[in-house]
Amino acid sequence: MHRPRSPFAFTLIELLTTVAIITVASATAWITVSVLTQSSETSRNRATAVNLLQKSLEEIRRFSRFSQNDYDRLSTCQFPADASSPNPCGLEPIADFPGFTRSMTVTDQFGSAELKKVEVTVTWSELGQARTMTSVAMLSRPPNPLPGNVIGVVRSNAGGNPLIPNATITLTLGAATFSTQSAGALSAKGVNFDFIDSSGKFMIPPGSWNLTATHNSYDNYTHPSPVVVDSNQEVRVLPDIIMNPKPQDATIFGRLVFVGSNNPIPGFNGGQINLLENGGLSQQTVNANAFSFTVPFNSPTQRCFTVNTTNAYRAGYAFRVNSLGAPSCSFDFQANGWSSAVMQGGTLVCSNPYNGGPALGGLDPDTICVNPGDRTSVNPELENVPTVTINGNVVDSNGNRVPNATVYAYWPRSAGSPFWGAVTANVTGDFSIQVPAAQSLFPDGSPSQFHVMIFAQGQVQVMTCCDAVSNVARQSNSVYIGPLKEGDPARNNVTLTIPIVNSLCGNLDGIITDASTGSGLNAALVQVAGANTNTAGSGQYQYVCPGTGYRLNSGSYIFRALKGNYYDFISSGNSWYQPQANAAVLVNQTKSYDAKLFPIGYGTITGTVRDAGTASPLANASVTLTLYNGAVMSTTTGASGTFQFNSVLETWPPSTLPPGDPYFRYGAIGHPGISVSHSSGFYDPASQGIPRLNRGETLNLDISLNPKGGM
Repeated sequence: MHRPRSPFAFTLIELLTTVAIITVASATAWITVSVLTQSSETSRNRATAVNLLQKSLEEIRRFSRFSQNDYDRLSTCQFPADASSPNPCGLEPIADFPGFTRSMTVTDQFGSAELKKVEVTVTWSELGQARTMTSVAMLSRPPNPLPGNVIGVVRSNAGGNPLIPNATITLTLGAATFSTQSAGALSAKGVNFDFIDSSGKFMIPPGSWNLTATHNSYDNYTHPSPVVVDSNQEVRVLPDIIMNPKPQDATIFGRLVFVGSNNPIPGFNGGQINLLENGGLSQQTVNANAFSFTVPFNSPTQRCFTVNTTNAYRAGYAFRVNSLGAPSCSFDFQANGWSSAVMQGGTLVCSNPYNGGPALGGLDPDTICVNPGDRTSVNPELENVPTVTINGNVVDSNGNRVPNATVYAYWPRSAGSPFWGAVTANVTGDFSIQVPAAQSLFPDGSPSQFHVMIFAQGQVQVMTCCDAVSNVARQSNSVYIGPLKEGDPARNNVTLTIPIVNSLCGNLDGIITDASTGSGLNAALVQVAGANTNTAGSGQYQYVCPGTGYRLNSGSYIFRALKGNYYDFISSGNSWYQPQANAAVLVNQTKSYDAKLFPIGYGTITGTVRDAGTASPLANASVTLTLYNGAVMSTTTGASGTFQFNSVLETWPPSTLPPGDPYFRYGAIGHPGISVSHSSGFYDPASQGIPRLNRGETLNLDISLNPKGGM
């Protein structure tokens, strides 16, 4: 019997179908929720990346907006995690963007640094994969900010604080420096310095500037804090600049006078006037009979000096010592002259050092003491060096009187034989000369050291080459005279003898040949012993007298032979010839000396100057050829870029030089070569050596010029 089904009952099939539908719906819902969750994360990441890009670009724009220097630093900017990174460029850290990193590249556009492309890339990880987002901005160089100005007042710390003119006020910021001068009166702005140009425009770029002020009469000033300059603004330096005056310089001046008369001596050639402090030379006047020494002061402390003369005897003056009653002084006269350290207040203190110095248990040797601003006069007293009369005559070695000879006196040899004076003998050779009484200034000792030396120079007749009798200038023997003291009687009958030495002479002849053919060379120039002659048609030359006697002074001489288009020969050797024996001129003999010359060969150098990149010929290129003998040849390329040098000296050794001849050198000598530059300035110069060029050869060269900055 079939039981009717309840309306609330489900068949098994219906139940299974329902379960399947519920399962599918649940899976679909789960997938939908998962997809929606992932989409939300992606959107959030995209939004974060966009925010980070916008933040980064705004920071970069803000950083580079006003500063030229910051704009140029963009290429090295970094995105640091903190401000301790090497070059943060003022950009903020991105700790608020966990999981995100960023990078930046900056490139110049259109080959110019005035426009930059900034590309920022943000990176993050999403669903196990790296994601990136990039944004690009174009930035142009910001204009320079308008300059500002710095004004102020410079005053002295002296009473009343007067204005200081001509002080140098300097502003420095890094390597930048600006300077101006202060005026002696206040301007309409109420200041005496102003950093404006001639048209009144401001000059100082914005920034924090260090300020200093200097003046020769004041201590240097440094402002206690930087001066902040804003764009197109004028800032006054406060407080006013107050400079402390330096102590004024003192002056020690005077002139050399004759002792007891205060009359100035007429000159002091050969002598010096010295200012010394603590024994060391401070200042010096040379060859002058007056002086003015400026003594600088950096503090008010008194300074003490010694004034003295040195080498007074060379100028003919000295300081008399023993007449002042000082037996401790060694000589009657001080050869160097006068010293304030020794001559103190009219008293001679010979125990003091001549150059002064630190106190020695008594009076301070440095007795000329000055304070800032002092003007102190000192007049060293000297007198003429005492002299003794020397009478004598000048003769030749045959006993003949030599008229009008010049007699010279030198003294003392220990001081380098300075010249004292000279007189001219009369027509009979007699002379009279005043010489120093040397031993009143210097000790009596070896004549070669301390005695007066005299000698004469005059014209005497001698036999010269070619039996000629000539008047020649010759010097006599030197005579040392001493000891000589002040008040000594005249020394008479001093004889100065000028030797007569006749010339010893000989002749020289020979032949000059062509080394390649062996034939004699006509019109070759020969030089021996300072005398020139030329070869005849057969290559022969000779040094002979037109009459009797011999032509050349005897001796050994360097021999030279020269002729156009031949390599010059010299017996001592040169680049082409090995050293040979010198020419010997023997007394009353005729000697022969032969030489051979090798002919010079010439070649031709041609070429083309090209652009290294395009190989195109270059016109207007300057081409210079330097040869090994120092000769220089120059030309300029035409439209075809070509150049040519004719008659170029061959390199050494010539290809035609016979091998193994000891007369010649065989070391290779090439030309320094060709150097090329271009008038446009667009190309780097180039050069090329010429190691070999044979006679008759035409050498063709291709020389390429690289554009500047190219490879």
